[in-house]
Amino acid sequence: MRLAERLKAEGRPYVLCVGLLTAVGFLARLAYLFYPVQPDEAQSYVLYASRSLAYGLSHYTHPNNHPLNTVLTFVSTRLLGSGPVGLRLPALVLGTLLIPLTYLVARKLYDKRVALLACALAAGGSRALIVYSAQSRGYIAQAFLFMCVVLCALYIKRDGKGWIAFAAFSFLAFYALPTTAYFFGAVALWLLVSALFGDVVGARGAFLRKWALACAAVIGATVLAYLPFTLTGGLSSLTSNTFVRSLPVSAFLRDTPWSLGRLYVEWSGGLLVYVFGVFLIGFLVSIVFHGRMSVDRVNLALVVLAWCALVLIVQRVVPFSRVWLPLLPLFFAFSSAGLVYAAGRVGGLAFRGREVRVRPYLFPLVALGLALLLLFAVVPSDAFSRDRNQLLESWGDYGVMDHGRIASELKGVLEDGDLVYAGGLTRTLLGYYFEREGIPLSFLYGDWPGVRPVDPDDVKRVIIVTDSNRLVFANAVSQSNLELNRDFPLVERVSPDGEAFELYIFDVPNLDGE
Repeated sequence: MRLAERLKAEGRPYVLCVGLLTAVGFLARLAYLFYPVQPDEAQSYVLYASRSLAYGLSHYTHPNNHPLNTVLTFVSTRLLGSGPVGLRLPALVLGTLLIPLTYLVARKLYDKRVALLACALAAGGSRALIVYSAQSRGYIAQAFLFMCVVLCALYIKRDGKGWIAFAAFSFLAFYALPTTAYFFGAVALWLLVSALFGDVVGARGAFLRKWALACAAVIGATVLAYLPFTLTGGLSSLTSNTFVRSLPVSAFLRDTPWSLGRLYVEWSGGLLVYVFGVFLIGFLVSIVFHGRMSVDRVNLALVVLAWCALVLIVQRVVPFSRVWLPLLPLFFAFSSAGLVYAAGRVGGLAFRGREVRVRPYLFPLVALGLALLLLFAVVPSDAFSRDRNQLLESWGDYGVMDHGRIASELKGVLEDGDLVYAGGLTRTLLGYYFEREGIPLSFLYGDWPGVRPVDPDDVKRVIIVTDSNRLVFANAVSQSNLELNRDFPLVERVSPDGEAFELYIFDVPNLDGE
């Protein structure tokens, strides 16, 4: 069926509503595009995307190197500069496209009413989806690609077509983040179990051969793609770093409930607890009444839950809640199915079997209104304002100091022989703004790729950046690992009006550093 025929069959109100929901979702995500750059974004750019692709795609010194995002950010920043737009444009595009993609997946799973409701929830039902669509990280790309994998799996199962696309999107999802193992494994297992139950198109033997070949291709391509990282940093850089190290059984059992609570908070961010609870009830209804709602014999939601639980138990790790972001659009699809089914049952009881004619545009209007209502809850009222103080306050943890202003201030005072010290997160952000201001990273204390470490004998002045509101100067000195003699004279203290930072400039006749 040609595209025009498919759109006509879907109905103009539904097609128009999907377009409007995508536009509304784009505007909500655009509101966050100019928010201050976050430490993880800064680290990903400075350490990897700002370097050559050969370096960025072969060094995994920190889990913040999401390879596909490194490639996309490398290209976009070369074309548009390293400002927020260049840094975040790939995530913004993919995060926006995720909205109609959610419709397509839910449409293939259920019907167009469920799909439209899921599309509305993807557009405005979660601050997590909105915020990560305006952050230069790999999570939203992974979410987009995972939904592509699910869509391909549905076509494979029902039409027998799409194996190459399934393998290609699966590989790209792995290249976005290695945690795709949680999600690809679930979909692959669902296809396998469906084949064993005879719920696929074509002969079972031929299907299983194609399944095995596709999975082998995905695994082989992923191993080859990550081989440069293992050659430079060893396999442990991927499998045994601090964030994926196995916990003792007692710690795993203790931390898992807390992790689930954090996941609920992140997914429901901006909504009242009971509002997101309604979505959760819809999800549970979709599981319990799966046989009445879906043509699939095997419940995909149950397979995903079982697979993820099994992998976590084997690994004994407690991932950050953001790791599960790719499952959120799929959760909205299942939740929407449960809610539509429950509403239909309640309506059937209320009207006692009488036929009720509903205008074709009524449900699209309800879906659009729901998306707008949810957006008012999850997007702060000042999100479209570019006033720096409002932005910093609403963003949260790292909004105390204006790091761009610090870099600009330092650019005016730095001289040969200066060494700038700042605490961990501030140092990371300063590295990003040093790059933007054209200040050599050799001025900034730390281990920067491709930058020769400063020779202590060459240092003439030490400039310490401290938070004038929260971090006293003594703490800044003690955290610096620099042996500063108490007799070193304080040459200047810079405290710009209205700013939450101070610069302490010391004259250093001799400096011994670790």
